[in-house]
Amino acid sequence: MKDVSVVIPTRNEHKNLKWTLQAAMADLEGLDYELIPVLNRCHPDEADDLRRYWPFKTGHGKVLEYNDKPSCWQARNMGAKEAEGKYILFLDSHVIPSPGSFRRLIEFHEGWKGVAHCALNYWLEPEAKALFGYVWQGNKFWGRWTRTRPEPPDYKVVMSGTSSSLVDRDVFREIGGFNEHLGIYGGGEPYIDLKVQMFGYDVRMPLDCRLWHLTETRGYNWNNKDLHRNFMIAAFALGGEEFLEPLYQNYVKGCKGVKRYLDDLVLLRGEAISLAAPDYEWTQEHAKRTLKEVLADFGY
Repeated sequence: MKDVSVVIPTRNEHKNLKWTLQAAMADLEGLDYELIPVLNRCHPDEADDLRRYWPFKTGHGKVLEYNDKPSCWQARNMGAKEAEGKYILFLDSHVIPSPGSFRRLIEFHEGWKGVAHCALNYWLEPEAKALFGYVWQGNKFWGRWTRTRPEPPDYKVVMSGTSSSLVDRDVFREIGGFNEHLGIYGGGEPYIDLKVQMFGYDVRMPLDCRLWHLTETRGYNWNNKDLHRNFMIAAFALGGEEFLEPLYQNYVKGCKGVKRYLDDLVLLRGEAISLAAPDYEWTQEHAKRTLKEVLADFGY
């Protein structure tokens, strides 16, 4: 078994992807790793070019293509199915670690199971401006970033807004990966972090593992319909109507009484419930804790 599999979903940001791959290789030097970029509806020339890149010519990874739909979450699922590492290091295709962060993250992860996140800085911001996970807000089924540092010795957080994370491969597969209906991006972060904790594992963020997040143009485009659907799927799949309703009412307020927006939202709500229902039933049967119990640990 390899030490770690680096899974990177990407959509038409070839230059950023190469920077991220190079940074990961430098940070993981000396470990038995594999690189698994997943090209999500990219131009075919990008895959051909990438396969000529040194790591993929020498057996340090494989280039995958996911063309069913634009979805960074399903691209991650595809990469995770191919992963041979004890850990899966999920990265966005536009991040650079503070030197040594990935190796320290792996060392930090020894002895417990779940998800370990790096703290996040935006491009060229000083480390003092690092963001450490999210404060829960029920009407968003997510929250807002906080600079409050997680407390030792466990450094537990309720969730992180960055989808760059290190997770035990076996845990990821046990919980079923990302919901198969999540599209584009958004919604997958609370889905995976909260579900991991419902199954009895932890989400943690050590203080000395940092990522810089490039803020220039990226490959995924989105709209409110995609985002609303994703978050409603995540809310219903993990918590049912009790957690979907506050989120839905928040979206209703955002429609400002415009009938066509309200009509669209009613349809989206029904679609999200229908798509999430099998996941909700399976999670209720197999999870060790309810979502309400997980949030209570953090005082929510």
